[in-house]
Amino acid sequence: MRETLRAALEALDAFASAAACFWLYAVFPFDFGHLADLVPSPLQLLASWIPNWLARFVLLVGGVGSLANGLYQPMVYFAVRGEYSRVTAAGP
Repeated sequence: MRETLRAALEALDAFASAAACFWLYAVFPFDFGHLADLVPSPLQLLASWIPNWLARFVLLVGGVGSLANGLYQPMVYFAVRGEYSRVTAAGP
């Protein structure tokens, strides 16, 4: 029972992350010129070089990866479900 709930929650989490990434990709106005103003001064140089296209690309990759993970997690659960129940029923 606990494994079923875990697998469902992991898939739900992955789909929610994918939806958030795709929503931010489509809606959020990217202007990373001011990103360096938000970070501490030692990191401002690192944050100042991030262009808008790179941030959009990272969000797109994150959305696709989360979507793939949301599809992969239930497949793995159903593939090993029988083996997992057989091992736990046998005991140590």
